[in-house]
Amino acid sequence: MIDDEIEWLPTELEKAIEANDLQWVEHVYSRIITYVESVLGPHHPRLAASFLQLAGFRCFHGDYLGAENCCRRAVAIYKRSVCNISYYF
Repeated sequence: MIDDEIEWLPTELEKAIEANDLQWVEHVYSRIITYVESVLGPHHPRLAASFLQLAGFRCFHGDYLGAENCCRRAVAIYKRSVCNISYYF
């Protein structure tokens, strides 16, 4: 079920961003983050990258506290993943 869902998420995200609908973008990013975390694990650098993308969108829309929280989560993930070099290969 999750694998079927991931195929349409990038297209859905593009539509949400084009519509400039913050709630829709948040919803799609939430599903992307859930998917990445379930497939790659909670400490994978790609999960951190997803949080940084969401942070950028939140910052652009003036949600600085939300952006900061996403950045903090990304930094925590990057710090943990630095010790596990296998993520990069």
